[in-house]
Amino acid sequence: MPLTHRGIRSSKKILSNLFKGAKVKYQGFELSADYIRLDRNNNMLYASGIYDEKGKYVGRPVVIFPNETPKAVDSLLYNYKSQEGKTFGIMTEEDGGYIQARVLRKNIYDELSIKDAMYSTCDLPYPHTHFGIHISRGLITDKQIIAGPSYLVFQGIPFKFLALPFGFFPKTNKKQSGFLFPSFGDDVTRGFGLRDFGWYLTYNDYWDSELRGSFYSKGSWEASVRTNYVVNYKFNGGFNFRFASTPTGVEGSDNFRRAKDFNFTWNHTQRQEANPGTSFSHR
Repeated sequence: MPLTHRGIRSSKKILSNLFKGAKVKYQGFELSADYIRLDRNNNMLYASGIYDEKGKYVGRPVVIFPNETPKAVDSLLYNYKSQEGKTFGIMTEEDGGYIQARVLRKNIYDELSIKDAMYSTCDLPYPHTHFGIHISRGLITDKQIIAGPSYLVFQGIPFKFLALPFGFFPKTNKKQSGFLFPSFGDDVTRGFGLRDFGWYLTYNDYWDSELRGSFYSKGSWEASVRTNYVVNYKFNGGFNFRFASTPTGVEGSDNFRRAKDFNFTWNHTQRQEANPGTSFSHR
């Protein structure tokens, strides 16, 4: 399929510069931006926005890769023959969260390499993101996210002492051990929080566990371990242990206390075909 574009008159030009609402389409790839440079010698596209008279960066590229949704980026380099590209300042959605990367590369296998990225549940551009996980380098495939050194960023402050040297985040319905992405939120009494991050462990087809933790800006924290078991056609159940520490009063004063709370639950259910009407629960 020939490469078509809008913004120039001659299709014989080997190097073309397109301005103001320029568009390029090649097979399943589409691109629009206020500036596009088309290099037919090397099958390369470069796209960016432009600065207006007030110094504002406008007309950012909007790109549609084959079989993907539109994405806005700061700038883009793309080889439309090999379908390999490199984007700068991109936001992409992954499993209910958002990854904003300073640099992102895409290869012919639809694998994404990211550098200096921020993972968050907030869809606003950084620095509007108040909570997030900074990923120094990573790889995103259709089945997993593999991250290098990563650490928490809270209100623009990096917590590098909580860094993880390596992370593996599965993206499949198949049971696999891996890191559990946290959520972020604000609680009136506990402050801003990083909730339910941890690790998922699968031992075999019958046992698995979740180890989770939550931390809040006012000093509260909690940890939990949940283990599930199942034997097909016979029984299933699980154990859940939770421990929480919550400060009350003003730290350093006589009324300062740290309340500690823990609970343990166990539930067990016999399958009807094995023992009809039999179940057990203990708290």
